[in-house]
Parts: sequence; structure tokens; C-alpha cells
Amino acid sequence: MPIDVTCPNCGKRGRLPDGFQGGATCPACRTRFGVEGRVPPPVGPPKSAVPGPLVLGVRLGPRSRPRPGQVLLIAGFLVTGSLVVWFIAYMAYGVYGPNHIGDGYRARERGAYLEAEGHYKLALATEAREDDLDIAREGLALTYQKMGRHGEAVSLLEECVACQQRAVSAGRPGWRGEWAYVLLLEELATSEIALGRWADADLHLELSLRLQEQVQGRLMGAPSYIVRSQLCRGRGLYADADAFLVRGMGRLAAGLGTDNIAFAMCLEERAVLYREWRPDDKQPDAWEETARAIRSRFPNVPKKHRAGD
Repeated sequence: MPIDVTCPNCGKRGRLPDGFQGGATCPACRTRFGVEGRVPPPVGPPKSAVPGPLVLGVRLGPRSRPRPGQVLLIAGFLVTGSLVVWFIAYMAYGVYGPNHIGDGYRARERGAYLEAEGHYKLALATEAREDDLDIAREGLALTYQKMGRHGEAVSLLEECVACQQRAVSAGRPGWRGEWAYVLLLEELATSEIALGRWADADLHLELSLRLQEQVQGRLMGAPSYIVRSQLCRGRGLYADADAFLVRGMGRLAAGLGTDNIAFAMCLEERAVLYREWRPDDKQPDAWEETARAIRSRFPNVPKKHRAGD
């Protein structure tokens, strides 16, 4: 918009362009005088802001542009969250997903042993990775144990143990670690005991106990001691069977304490042993009462997690 000016000497009026600043000369009397122009308003939004969103036809106020550091931080959170979600989904798919190993596990857990056998055999026929084949063999062996087919279970578990031995010797114990070796030896000994192969079971359980001491030290669980005790009890070696249970309970008490399911399992197994060994002894009643009290504090643990199951 032009600027209206008046000469202070002769009073002549005139116009100057918008934004003009400085001195002007009157064309009539040649008098110079100062002019204060208006600075035109900026066109468009400032560089530091962007128009706000359009809501119901009304443009909201401008919002600041995100800084580069904020963009990188948000992108990092999104990438990290996506990786975590992908990893959880991958692990869930591997264990519970629509595959023959997962289907076999679910079928065995609900007691559908023939269905589980079919799934595990399909896994053995279709899987290519050695770790997956090893898991399928072990799953099928545990299914055969539930079905009482211990001879077939032993053959499969011996393959698993041999595979794990090669991996440990080569310094690559597999994704499940050395602890899988311990569990395989215990599972193998369980079927060997059922078949009366006492010497083989004794050998494998002794190796299992030594491995546990190397892997966990004093924080050892109860299964190895319970199975070793059952081995001795099956041969009538009651004192040795009791000694293994006492040893296991001592290690548990020193490492994990006495308020845990593993300790309760040892108490229950010791009660079974004493009722066979010393039927007049009243201690088994007290042991079972203590075991029930411990189990009552762990209501979510299935009842099948007890000695001899």
C-alpha cells in the first residue's frame, strides 16, 4: 500500500512506494525531509514452522518441525520394537507354531500319543536341520516312554546322546547347551531302568550327575538324584537309594533352599522308599505333609511333576 506524505515546507502532498524508508525531496520546493515507511508483513509461514493439520475444515495453528535427533530417536525405537516383536513371534512359531514338532508336543501333553507319534515321524521325514531332527527324535522317544515302548525310546535317545556327545566334543553343544546333554542322559536312564538294564542306567546317571556338577555346581535339581535313587531301590539297595536322596536334598537346601518343588519331589520319593524299606517307620507321613505344604505354595505347577512320574 503506498505511503501518503506531506512536505513540511510548502504543504504539498504526495505518495511514496510501500516500504520506502529514508529521505525524500519535495518536487515543488526542493525541500528534503525524512520518511518512516512501513515494513511489509512476511508472506507465508515462518521457516521454523509448518501449517497445522486441517480439522473439520479449520486450519489449526502451526506446529514446529521435528528436530533431526528426534527423528532418529523415534526411528530407533520403531526398529528395536519391530525386532523384538519379530523375535518373539519367531520363537513362538518354533515351539508352538503350525509345525510337526510343535503339533507333536501339544498332542503328547494332552495324552494323544498316537497322534504325537505321527507328527514326530513326519518331522523326522521332513526336517533338514540337525537340531530340529534331534528335537524330533527326543520328542518321539518321550512319547514312546509314555506308551511303555521303552525299547524304541532307548534307540532314539541313544542317537540323541551320541549326537550331543559329538557336539560337546567339538565345542559346539548346540542351541540348547550342555544342559540338554544332562536331560538326555536322565531320559535314557529312565527307559533303561524300565527295561532292567541296570548297568547301562547306572553308567548314564553317574555321567549325568558329574555333568550337573560341572554346569551348575551346587544349584542342582532333584531329577538326577531321584532317578538314581529309583535305580538303587529297583535292585533292593535301599540304603544307597536313601543316600542319593539325602545328597540331593542337601544340595538343594544349600543352593535353592527347601521351599521349592524339587525339594518336595525328594521328600515324596523318600516317603515311597521308606514305605517299601521300613514299613513301620512313621517318618514318611511327616515328609508327605511337608511336601503337600510346599506344593500348596506353588498351585500352578502341574500335579504330574512329582517323583516317579
